[in-house]
Amino acid sequence: MGNKTILKNTILTGLLFAFTIAVQFAGIPKIATGIIVNSFYIIIIFTSGLKYALMLALLTPCGAAATGHLPPPLFPMVPVIAAGNMIYAYTYNAFKESGPAVLKYALAPFLKSSVIWAGGLAALKIFNIDKAAEYILFTVLAVQFFTAAAGIFAGELILKKLPPNYRE
Repeated sequence: MGNKTILKNTILTGLLFAFTIAVQFAGIPKIATGIIVNSFYIIIIFTSGLKYALMLALLTPCGAAATGHLPPPLFPMVPVIAAGNMIYAYTYNAFKESGPAVLKYALAPFLKSSVIWAGGLAALKIFNIDKAAEYILFTVLAVQFFTAAAGIFAGELILKKLPPNYRE
């Protein structure tokens, strides 16, 4: 990979991270924000590659904390959310062009939401938080799955609108 390609991929990743920050600051509903951000991982996979998608997946929860999109009590979840995002990008990338569609459209969102849900359960136990909060985590699980799955469809739709030379 030449220096020009590395520079292009780094700039594109930085731009999508900047767009993520802008979307989080804009006050768009969290579900819409989640779909948009998840679509960015799909777009970057095709335009720059998995390595750049993993970098973006690692950075976006930090951006969510910095913008207030992620409330301060949930800051300890940043590494868990990053891990979920990275597993989502990795799983989607592994099955993006081969295998049954369910592997990219359902497995990637399921694994992402499961990692975040399991991390939330662990946090509840570690910090001895009221057991009633476990029910809230099921809502988080469902929202994460939905936004991740919808993000795949949105990302692929956007990619179809881009000229072919934008793909890796």
